Amino acid sequence: MTEKKSKPAAEDIHKTQLQRPVLKKKAKAARTQKEKSGKNELAFQMLFQNHPMPMWVIDIKTHAFLRVNKAAIEKYGYSQTDFQKLTLKDIHPEERITGQWHHKLKSGKLIDVEVTSCTFDFQGLESILMTAQDITACKQTGDSLRASEIFNQAILDSVTAEIAVLDHSGIIIAVNQTWEKFALENSAEAGIPAPRTGIGVNYLEICKAENGLETGTEGMNGCDGIRAVMSGKLTRFSMEYACHSPEQQRWYTLTATPLGEGGAGVVVTHNNITERKLVEESLHESQSTLQGILQSTADGILAVSLKNKYFANEHF
Repeated sequence: MTEKKSKPAAEDIHKTQLQRPVLKKKAKAARTQKEKSGKNELAFQMLFQNHPMPMWVIDIKTHAFLRVNKAAIEKYGYSQTDFQKLTLKDIHPEERITGQWHHKLKSGKLIDVEVTSCTFDFQGLESILMTAQDITACKQTGDSLRASEIFNQAILDSVTAEIAVLDHSGIIIAVNQTWEKFALENSAEAGIPAPRTGIGVNYLEICKAENGLETGTEGMNGCDGIRAVMSGKLTRFSMEYACHSPEQQRWYTLTATPLGEGGAGVVVTHNNITERKLVEESLHESQSTLQGILQSTADGILAVSLKNKYFANEHF
């Protein structure tokens, strides 16, 4: 006996008709999402492949190269096939990924790179998108600059005079060890340099603020002379000045010379001339004493030096 197929109930037909628009909407949304994903994938591939810096997509678990762009192939010397046989550790031996590291090229050469990275889902795999910027030349320049700075500082420190290097506005940008020692020895607080003697201070303002320098001839000549060297009006300026302490009398020679060309700044040198000054003062006192003795005698006296300089008292 043949079974008869039961006809769909009117209720089921009505339910199916109601679900049909919903199903169509879901299908359309799925197609739209697939198209959007396809466009995003295409955009990613274009950006990835045409990026000027080496880029990789790395499997976060195995460190295998999932994708490699053209810049990485050209920079590192490995082909696409080569990269498929390598892992990140073959070119990047460090454990950490982000930062500055050494990368190894196929030739064996090591380069300095700045690495940036981020994690993302790539075709269902937890992955790392990694970018490497070659900073070898920049780092070599920086190393050369640091070596040059060390060399220049060594030259400054080898000079026994106090030296301060000023920029074009009079700000101290470098000093030598003798300058630092003088600042420590003449400070009111032990172990702390005297105020307004370090890098970053305006030296011309110090000249004006010191006692006797703003209104005295020495101070104004010193500031004006340094400014004249800065502006190119003078190629060299020099002056002598007194810098006495409570314990002793001291004299110095201030010399200002240009720092390079184009008004880059000035090199100010303070050289201690106290010994010479004391000898000159002693000689002057001796001469005054001798003249007093010669003038006080009633006899006529004529004195002739080895350099044919003559002296005669009033009775000669």
